[in-house]
Amino acid sequence: MLKVHCISSGSCGNCTVFETEQDAVIIDAGITLRDFDAGLDYFGVNPAKLRKVFITHRHSDHIKGAGPISRKHRMSVVADNYTLAEIHRADPKIYDARVMNIGSDMSVGEMNISSFATSHDTQTSCAYCVRTADTKVCLVTDTGVITPAIAANVRGSDLLILESNYDEEMLDESNYPAYLKHRIRSAFGHLSNGDAADFIADFIESGGENTHFWLAHLSRENNTPVIARARTCELLHKALGVDKNIEVALRDTPSLTRCLN
Repeated sequence: MLKVHCISSGSCGNCTVFETEQDAVIIDAGITLRDFDAGLDYFGVNPAKLRKVFITHRHSDHIKGAGPISRKHRMSVVADNYTLAEIHRADPKIYDARVMNIGSDMSVGEMNISSFATSHDTQTSCAYCVRTADTKVCLVTDTGVITPAIAANVRGSDLLILESNYDEEMLDESNYPAYLKHRIRSAFGHLSNGDAADFIADFIESGGENTHFWLAHLSRENNTPVIARARTCELLHKALGVDKNIEVALRDTPSLTRCLN
């Protein structure tokens, strides 16, 4: 059994908990210690089960709580060398650091956590798959494109947590400067609602009809949960003629949870 809880997902902070009966790990620690502990309480996660914090990349909405969270809960912070150096620069007193190069894996109790590269505007960035004997969950955010490696790694997921960062029209009409709009849309930026929907359609057509999908990492300024879900469902209906139950992870508050057997 693997439980997945989204404490926060968005451009202001990210943190997702994965737990089995004996152990728990988190992916990203971009929230405050206070909000993290409140999220654990909301989902009923026993803090004594916490083991490791896996970090996707160096941006503050993924690392700003790594120091306080790791110290209070005595958790190792796991990332590649470059990302760990950036975390140490931001907070030299993290509890413990463990190097895990992108493309490798690490086991924590019944869970095996593997990483693979994403395409983002930092020197290194990755996504993760969390596996148990019977389940597979992948979390893919902060990537400008779905690369062949990403598509291959997420194949067979029971739950796919996928970035759906911005709505194309909202970004067009926003007050963002041209350079920032270009960065967001670039191959080293973020996935739009349309990008996410297109990949989900391909994923379903390739045998993923039983997979659950969470849309994640929504922009505060250029997306809403209602728009992201409606856009994805609309495109899936047009492409495949199916109505899929798409869930949306919320910013700044605990939202989605799923138990996978």
